[in-house]
This record gives sequence, C-alpha cells and structure tokens, in this order.
Amino acid sequence: MTGTLQTFTWLTAVIVTGICFSNLADTLNQPSPKEFLLISNGCIAEQNLRHGKCPKLLLFGVDASLYLYNPSYKAIISESPNDFSNIVQMREHMVQETHKFAEQKGIMLSDSYTSHWPKP
Repeated sequence: MTGTLQTFTWLTAVIVTGICFSNLADTLNQPSPKEFLLISNGCIAEQNLRHGKCPKLLLFGVDASLYLYNPSYKAIISESPNDFSNIVQMREHMVQETHKFAEQKGIMLSDSYTSHWPKP
C-alpha cells in the first residue's frame, strides 16, 4: 500500500509541475528544452490517468498519440537538454522519429503530416 501511495504522490507532483510549466509555455514563444523535458515526462506519467492523451505536447509540435507509445521518443526526451541547442532542433528530431516509427509500423504518412504541427 505504501508503494501505491508513493506512486500517487509522485504522479501528483509531476502533473502539477507539468501544468505549471504548461501555463508558462503558453506565454512564451520558445520554451526551453528543460521545460519541454518536464512537460513531456509529466505527460508520460499522466498516460494512465488520461488514457494516453496529452494535448500539452502539441505546444511543442509533438504528436502525443505516437509519442506516448514510442520508445524512440522517450529516449529523445530522456537525453540531456544540453544535447539540443534549442527546441526547434528537438522538434525536427521528433518529426524524423514520427516518420520512422510510422514506416516501421507500415503506416504511410505524407510529408505534410507533421508540417501542420505548431511551430515553437
């Protein structure tokens, strides 16, 4: 029971942090990679609570439904923020991974599929 309580407490803290940073990101044109990291990790934690939906990721041009179930995306997010000079570079990497993931799953995506994502 203690483990469940600790997990719930941790998830609550992550969700609150994600909401706070989400509100901050709404006011800034280009969130830092650190903010992106916190919100993305919060979205992973929220996956069970919101059935895999994380609209906050759209602020960063990330297709949440592919991201939440794609280990390549999780690996990108867990990299040090110093590995990406800015959020635009991280977004470009995410777009590449989206097309790669779709190809591996036999899903045909046009180049315009990711072009409609919001630009940071």
